[in-house]
Amino acid sequence: MSVQRTPPTTTPRENNLQQQSDVGAGMGPQAEALMDTQYEHTPSSYVLIRNNRRPREDEFSPSQFLDFKQEMTRLITSFITEQKNSHMEITNTLKTLQQTTSNIEQCVSLLTLQNEEFQKKIDKLETQSEAQVHQLLQQK
Repeated sequence: MSVQRTPPTTTPRENNLQQQSDVGAGMGPQAEALMDTQYEHTPSSYVLIRNNRRPREDEFSPSQFLDFKQEMTRLITSFITEQKNSHMEITNTLKTLQQTTSNIEQCVSLLTLQNEEFQKKIDKLETQSEAQVHQLLQQK
Protein backbone atom coordinates (compact mmCIF):
# COMPACT_ATOMS: atom_id res chain seq x y z
CA MET A 1 0.00 0.00 0.00
CA SER A 2 1.62 3.22 -1.12
CA VAL A 3 1.33 6.57 0.56
CA GLN A 4 0.09 9.41 -1.60
CA ARG A 5 1.42 12.87 -1.00
CA THR A 6 -0.39 15.97 -1.99
CA PRO A 7 1.47 18.97 -3.35
CA PRO A 8 1.68 22.03 -1.11
CA THR A 9 -1.02 24.61 -1.59
CA THR A 10 1.54 27.42 -1.89
CA THR A 11 5.05 27.55 -3.29
CA PRO A 12 8.01 28.19 -0.99
CA ARG A 13 8.35 31.67 -2.54
CA GLU A 14 4.77 32.51 -1.67
CA ASN A 15 5.31 31.24 1.87
CA ASN A 16 8.41 33.40 2.20
CA LEU A 17 6.61 36.45 0.82
CA GLN A 18 3.74 35.85 3.23
CA GLN A 19 6.16 35.70 6.16
CA GLN A 20 7.89 38.88 4.99
CA SER A 21 4.58 40.67 4.64
CA ASP A 22 3.63 39.59 8.17
CA VAL A 23 6.93 40.98 9.46
CA GLY A 24 6.69 44.14 7.40
CA ALA A 25 3.01 44.81 8.12
CA GLY A 26 3.92 47.96 10.00
CA MET A 27 5.98 49.30 7.09
CA GLY A 28 4.81 51.81 4.59
CA PRO A 29 4.06 51.11 0.94
CA GLN A 30 7.54 52.23 -0.16
CA ALA A 31 9.22 49.64 2.09
CA GLU A 32 6.91 46.94 0.79
CA ALA A 33 7.68 47.89 -2.81
CA LEU A 34 11.40 47.78 -2.03
CA MET A 35 11.04 44.30 -0.53
CA ASP A 36 9.12 43.10 -3.59
CA THR A 37 11.85 44.33 -5.95
CA GLN A 38 14.48 42.60 -3.82
CA TYR A 39 12.72 39.29 -4.29
CA GLU A 40 12.52 39.79 -8.01
CA HIS A 41 16.32 39.98 -8.28
CA THR A 42 17.22 37.23 -5.82
CA PRO A 43 17.22 33.51 -6.54
CA SER A 44 14.05 31.69 -5.71
CA SER A 45 13.60 30.98 -2.03
CA TYR A 46 13.27 27.24 -2.45
CA VAL A 47 16.87 26.97 -3.64
CA LEU A 48 19.00 26.65 -0.55
CA ILE A 49 22.71 27.29 -0.59
CA ARG A 50 24.11 25.82 2.57
CA ASN A 51 26.47 23.15 3.67
CA ASN A 52 24.43 20.13 4.69
CA ARG A 53 27.44 18.08 5.60
CA ARG A 54 27.85 17.03 9.15
CA PRO A 55 31.20 18.07 10.67
CA ARG A 56 33.57 15.16 10.59
CA GLU A 57 35.30 13.99 13.70
CA ASP A 58 38.06 12.20 11.80
CA GLU A 59 39.53 15.33 10.22
CA PHE A 60 43.13 16.04 11.15
CA SER A 61 44.76 19.28 12.12
CA PRO A 62 47.80 20.33 10.07
CA SER A 63 50.17 19.29 12.87
CA GLN A 64 48.52 15.87 13.09
CA PHE A 65 48.82 15.52 9.33
CA LEU A 66 52.52 16.42 9.42
CA ASP A 67 53.09 13.91 12.23
CA PHE A 68 51.27 11.25 10.24
CA LYS A 69 53.26 12.11 7.12
CA GLN A 70 56.56 11.89 9.01
CA GLU A 71 55.56 8.57 10.54
CA MET A 72 54.62 7.13 7.14
CA THR A 73 57.89 8.41 5.65
CA ARG A 74 59.82 6.79 8.48
CA LEU A 75 57.95 3.49 8.05
CA ILE A 76 58.46 3.41 4.29
CA THR A 77 62.15 4.30 4.67
CA SER A 78 62.68 1.52 7.20
CA PHE A 79 60.78 -0.91 4.97
CA ILE A 80 62.94 0.02 1.97
CA THR A 81 66.10 -0.41 4.06
CA GLU A 82 64.96 -3.84 5.22
CA GLN A 83 64.15 -4.82 1.64
CA LYS A 84 67.57 -3.69 0.42
CA ASN A 85 69.30 -5.66 3.18
CA SER A 86 67.22 -8.72 2.42
CA HIS A 87 67.95 -8.34 -1.29
CA MET A 88 71.69 -8.11 -0.61
CA GLU A 89 71.59 -11.26 1.54
CA ILE A 90 69.67 -13.15 -1.12
CA THR A 91 72.08 -11.93 -3.82
CA ASN A 92 75.10 -13.04 -1.80
CA THR A 93 73.52 -16.43 -1.10
CA LEU A 94 72.72 -16.84 -4.79
CA LYS A 95 76.30 -16.03 -5.78
CA THR A 96 77.59 -18.57 -3.26
CA LEU A 97 75.20 -21.21 -4.61
CA GLN A 98 76.26 -20.48 -8.18
CA GLN A 99 79.92 -20.86 -7.25
CA THR A 100 79.22 -24.09 -5.39
CA THR A 101 77.22 -25.43 -8.34
CA SER A 102 80.06 -24.55 -10.70
CA ASN A 103 82.57 -26.37 -8.45
CA ILE A 104 80.31 -29.42 -8.28
CA GLU A 105 79.97 -29.47 -12.08
CA GLN A 106 83.77 -29.34 -12.46
CA CYS A 107 84.19 -32.18 -9.96
CA VAL A 108 81.57 -34.29 -11.72
CA SER A 109 83.32 -33.70 -15.07
CA LEU A 110 86.67 -34.72 -13.57
CA LEU A 111 85.16 -37.82 -11.98
CA THR A 112 83.49 -38.74 -15.28
CA LEU A 113 86.86 -38.54 -17.09
CA GLN A 114 88.54 -40.62 -14.37
CA ASN A 115 85.74 -43.15 -14.56
CA GLU A 116 86.20 -43.46 -18.32
CA GLU A 117 89.98 -43.91 -17.89
CA PHE A 118 89.47 -46.55 -15.20
CA GLN A 119 86.90 -48.33 -17.36
CA LYS A 120 89.41 -48.46 -20.25
CA LYS A 121 92.15 -49.81 -17.93
CA ILE A 122 89.77 -52.42 -16.54
CA ASP A 123 88.79 -53.49 -20.06
CA LYS A 124 92.48 -53.70 -21.02
CA LEU A 125 93.36 -55.76 -17.91
CA GLU A 126 90.40 -58.09 -18.52
CA THR A 127 91.56 -58.60 -22.11
CA GLN A 128 95.12 -59.34 -20.91
CA SER A 129 93.94 -61.76 -18.24
CA GLU A 130 91.73 -63.61 -20.73
CA ALA A 131 94.69 -63.87 -23.10
CA GLN A 132 96.91 -65.24 -20.30
CA VAL A 133 94.25 -67.73 -19.25
CA HIS A 134 93.87 -68.81 -22.85
CA GLN A 135 97.67 -69.28 -23.19
CA LEU A 136 97.84 -71.32 -20.00
CA LEU A 137 95.09 -73.57 -21.18
CA GLN A 138 96.84 -74.12 -24.49
CA GLN A 139 100.07 -75.05 -22.74
CA LYS A 140 98.53 -77.82 -20.79
